[in-house]
Amino acid sequence: MDACASAIEIREFYEKHGYLFFRDLIPRELVLNARDEILQKYAIIGEVDDRQPIRMGMALNRSYREEVNIRALRQSIVSGYYYQSVSRFSNIQNIVSKVLDYDAQMLNYLWPRMIPTGTGTGLHQDAPFFQIPSDLLVSVWTPLGDVSPTEGALVILEGSHKSETLKHEYGNKDADKEKGFGWYNTDLEETQRRIGGQWLTADFNADDVLIFSQMTLHGAFDNNSAGKIRLSSDSRFQSTELPIDPRWAADNATGRSAKRVFLPQSTCLETISNPNLSTEFHDIDDFGKIDRT
Repeated sequence: MDACASAIEIREFYEKHGYLFFRDLIPRELVLNARDEILQKYAIIGEVDDRQPIRMGMALNRSYREEVNIRALRQSIVSGYYYQSVSRFSNIQNIVSKVLDYDAQMLNYLWPRMIPTGTGTGLHQDAPFFQIPSDLLVSVWTPLGDVSPTEGALVILEGSHKSETLKHEYGNKDADKEKGFGWYNTDLEETQRRIGGQWLTADFNADDVLIFSQMTLHGAFDNNSAGKIRLSSDSRFQSTELPIDPRWAADNATGRSAKRVFLPQSTCLETISNPNLSTEFHDIDDFGKIDRT
């Protein structure tokens, strides 16, 4: 899709396919600076090897996250200058405003995703986690570095935003009210047989942006690289016509629960043994430490 396309052309493609994909939408060096900024903070807790150029994002088989205040760590990541600059880049907001046919605003709560080797993200729709009308909220995925399918690229099921089966089985659910709510599935072939549509992915570059409906089924391949971390970001934009939900949009937005911190290592696509997303979200005590009680 051409970023200079008219609002009508953008909306028609989005409504038909459930996504928009743009090359070269954000300055590459800005994105790579955001990558450096985040990886340096993961190096502080021992999960990234800073004996090599930090931009490489080479994982270490160790972690100090159990010993630190991860609430403060997450805040330091999401408030980073370069990360905020990428997330709020004007080209993204302008395109989302065309999609929504209203002025758009980014939700302040952001989802930086660090995915080490051997892990991925299960198949899901975003709608159950927000309870915001699907025509008033848009999801944005930004690779913070070049990401091939082998390294854990995002995959989406084209046209799945129109599936009544998916809406009934997953999209119309409320994650806050469903006990143990997690991924829709982890098997791409089985899901495609049941739902139809075409799985789409790409060799993503650090200046690319993928925009999709919160009803579009998506996930991420396992990262099968030789030790390289797959770093990306999820952000959401809503119409300014919609009242602000303070869990997501307020200056001190905490997400679904102030007692749960989003700081992932993610679950493996080949297993559904993590239905409550516990490797993405951590229960914390009053001091921001991981609470194992």
